[in-house]
Amino acid sequence: SHQAWLSHQAWLNARKLGVTGTDIGIIMGVNPYKKRKALLEEKLGQGKPFYESLAVVVGRRLEPLVASAWSARNQELITNGSFTKSPRNPRYIGTPDFLTPHRGLEIKTAGAHIFASGCPKHYELQCRWYAMITERECWDLSCCMVPKDRKLIDLNQTDEALYEWVKVQPHQEYQFKRIESQEQEMMDAADEFIKEFIIICFYIIPYKWMFKPFNLNQQPIRV
Repeated sequence: SHQAWLSHQAWLNARKLGVTGTDIGIIMGVNPYKKRKALLEEKLGQGKPFYESLAVVVGRRLEPLVASAWSARNQELITNGSFTKSPRNPRYIGTPDFLTPHRGLEIKTAGAHIFASGCPKHYELQCRWYAMITERECWDLSCCMVPKDRKLIDLNQTDEALYEWVKVQPHQEYQFKRIESQEQEMMDAADEFIKEFIIICFYIIPYKWMFKPFNLNQQPIRV
């Protein structure tokens, strides 16, 4: 709906104004899929369009089912996460997948090759970031693995049938307890990135705009 689109746009705009869970791994240089420069461009509205991989498509459909199974297995009431600002700094932000009173749950759907050497560091930092900004004791990570080839999975089946298929695939679960020294490292890195972003927004971009050469051959704008 139009209202849902507006809400999604507001969420995307809010993400540009701070450091999120998915940003922190990029900022700290442990995300192999995106560099710091690309993240800055994205925050400035100059990033590349987002491409939905097979894992993203499957993950979006499976999240509620995986969360329900996790809740039943751990006998904990679970609720959907929402956009959150840290009480430490309003620019420390994130949208966790799911929350319980004492911990949170992040659900990932990815290729099995990503976990060949254990949990990817940027996934771990994302969970630690969420635990910090929501002030939870720890954070769980549930990883469903899917093949890279879209031909190997039928996306036309129901969510329940898709979940039954994914359940028999390799699966990994992790839990990360809060570590104060690591949180300080994350905050230091985030503060440095935020400072760089502010300098670009309020000093470098306006300066370049003011001293941009005027093109005499430029056609006048018709109104």
